[in-house]
Amino acid sequence: MKITETERLLAAGLSAGYAGKSGFERVRRGGFVGEQSFFTDGKGGIYVDQWFAHQRGGGQELAVLENGEKITRLYAGGTVGREELARIGITEGQLSAQLKKSLEEAGPRTRLREDYIPAADGDWNYSYRVLAHVAELDLTLGLEELAYGGNLTFAHYFLISPVR
Repeated sequence: MKITETERLLAAGLSAGYAGKSGFERVRRGGFVGEQSFFTDGKGGIYVDQWFAHQRGGGQELAVLENGEKITRLYAGGTVGREELARIGITEGQLSAQLKKSLEEAGPRTRLREDYIPAADGDWNYSYRVLAHVAELDLTLGLEELAYGGNLTFAHYFLISPVR
């Protein structure tokens, strides 16, 4: 499936954030204090990601092209507790590093409208599966998981929709 330009901007903004190439700042939204990442693509496109979590929570990504076309991607989930990570022999840092590596390798092939299930990376298994798609609304529900040694360590649900 061909990805749209707004989806390409979502992927570019996410990659820029993980690579440290976007601006970061604290943000307030209602009674919540979170983090925000901001990225421009050099062609008039703007990407913003706001999240409210450390171990578990959620956030929202917004992307708008110069022509005004918009998309949003909402997400919620997180990691298992530190005790569970210790039980299976890994740290939060190792989990974060592996998630970043998985996302960098996936590029625009994950967190969108198609399954992405690469081969295992040693004891690590990353996957993104589309659980539902409502064609009439171009609305997609996906689940991303990262497991270590067969143990779930991270999961995020995603809801992707154009903004009109």
